[in-house]
Amino acid sequence: MANNWKTQCNYRRLRQKDGSVKNIIFVDGQKVEVTNEVYKAYSQMGRQERYQEEQKENCVLSLERLREDNMRLEYLTNEYVPSAEEAVLAKEDEAMCAALIAKLSEAIKLLNEADRTLIHVLFMDGIPVREYARYLGVSDMAVRKRRDRILGKLQDFLTFFLQ
Repeated sequence: MANNWKTQCNYRRLRQKDGSVKNIIFVDGQKVEVTNEVYKAYSQMGRQERYQEEQKENCVLSLERLREDNMRLEYLTNEYVPSAEEAVLAKEDEAMCAALIAKLSEAIKLLNEADRTLIHVLFMDGIPVREYARYLGVSDMAVRKRRDRILGKLQDFLTFFLQ
């Protein structure tokens, strides 16, 4: 599919004789002219599908890799039932995770307003560093350094909590 995807995809950009470009999507065999935004979204989905297919083709599951990752083969089957020990450990992990999340909330409250905002924007809202840097009018590197400094503070707080 990788080599001939252009012939198989159901969207095209057609250059007209006057130099203009028409964005065409084929729906049930019919040509439908769409805006640039719709065409862009459609072509991005096509690229994502091709990428996922490529990843699926390149996926190799080996016993050696499972062993390296400490993954038991039973985990991959539908019949897997965790042992009592695994269930207890999982509960302990969940409890520890919940405690860390609570402590992380406390640690974030200790940050100044600008640092809290940066953490919220980057991690809660999912805004990319580059976009937020543009919004602030600073370089990407300045935002990354500030983010890393804040994360270091939070890590120190959580490390202190775990002792």
